[in-house]
Amino acid sequence: MIDLRWGEHTWVMGIINVTPDSFSGDGIASPGRSEAEIVAAALDQARGFVEAGAQILDVGAESSRPAQFYGEHSPVSADDEAALAVPVVAALGRAFEGQALVSIDTTKGSVARLALENGAGMVNDVWAGQGDPDTVLAAAEARQLI
Repeated sequence: MIDLRWGEHTWVMGIINVTPDSFSGDGIASPGRSEAEIVAAALDQARGFVEAGAQILDVGAESSRPAQFYGEHSPVSADDEAALAVPVVAALGRAFEGQALVSIDTTKGSVARLALENGAGMVNDVWAGQGDPDTVLAAAEARQLI
């Protein structure tokens, strides 16, 4: 388990966009890719991040790109988001146990819960629970960070 002590150390986070439409252009869930291919790509990307010094691996399966700059986009359902993110979270949790903390980047409580049950040790909610207060509850109940 990695003990995050804020203010005592600079923490480096590697972002793993398990999306088909990442605004930064690095989404690894392109259409037609199997779950196994997505997980393998995420493991490769995470390996590079850890080798470069990342201590947190942040997995997100819904783009948070600002509409005012990138236009409107369809929301991702909780089921679709979990189907993309949770297998990656689980694989990263197993592969990097003791080396890096796996974080789930979601605004949905149900996705946070599944990820926490499958190896995530932190919830990264860009809305801090304002969109779905259940993300905060999920983290609190799991005694994890948000």
